Amino acid sequence: MAMLKKLKRHLTNSEGQVAVIVALLIIFFVGMTALVVDMGSLYEDRRSLQSVADAAALAGAQELPLSSSKATQAATDYISKNRADIDSINIEIGSTLATNDTIKVTVYNPDSPISFGRIYGPNSANVGATATAMVGRPQSFTGVVPWGVIQEKWVPGVEYPMDENKFGSLSFNGESTGGSVYRDNIANGYSGTLEIGSTVDFLHGFKSGPTIQGTESRIGPPPLDTFSDLIVPLASGVGYGLEKLDSQFVFCPIVSQATADIGHGPVIGFAPFVITYNTNKIVYGTFLDEALIVYTGSIVAVDYTGIKVIRLSQ
Repeated sequence: MAMLKKLKRHLTNSEGQVAVIVALLIIFFVGMTALVVDMGSLYEDRRSLQSVADAAALAGAQELPLSSSKATQAATDYISKNRADIDSINIEIGSTLATNDTIKVTVYNPDSPISFGRIYGPNSANVGATATAMVGRPQSFTGVVPWGVIQEKWVPGVEYPMDENKFGSLSFNGESTGGSVYRDNIANGYSGTLEIGSTVDFLHGFKSGPTIQGTESRIGPPPLDTFSDLIVPLASGVGYGLEKLDSQFVFCPIVSQATADIGHGPVIGFAPFVITYNTNKIVYGTFLDEALIVYTGSIVAVDYTGIKVIRLSQ
């Protein structure tokens, strides 16, 4: 009898211990479930904030380096339109390759909701994200046309006849100076890579005949799409974009006056140019004030030439 009583008491105590362990395990698993759900929710909010910060930085960088205030306003406007719940924003303008060419955007949501974790603690968390974008210009190009233009000798938006008063016929990297090579480089763009600092040679006189022939081969015979046909206002209301990726849009090497005078020298930049008119006697075109392009190569400090590359740096 004494043995049976001891056994019964032992079994009763074990059942109690099992119940305690089961209760603790339930609390643990509920807590882990709450943690996983809430961590997923916070991660999604963090990813949303990062997307907004990235896009805001890219929007602001388009105004750099000319206007820090416009860059800040553009980034702020983007955030307010896409995440109205963000009430903590920090924007810094810095310098990387040139003065005021970089923007850093940091956004916070101090009240990112916690659904299940509030059982054990606070019902919200502070979530943030940071993005940095900068503006530069391309170090090199493939497909440029062999029309050299002299530094700061043009006005954007003005249509110019392509003659020796504004343009020079170029040869690249020791190529043949014959008219057929020059004509092919107009029609197809130079197949090699031309970098800032590459040496170009001016051909003797402006070759109007091959210029007309190469242009017609590139974009077809007259009539051409006009400047207004190719360029359309951006949705933001500021600036213009290409209606289509058209062969009338080209990049011209920029050279110094000294290079033009002696007939050879380094490329110092590239100018965005739209061929706007072609007759059987002369080609016309219009320089763009600014062109924002997709470019994955190396970039250098932005300058007056108007070609911009915007990219996230972190």
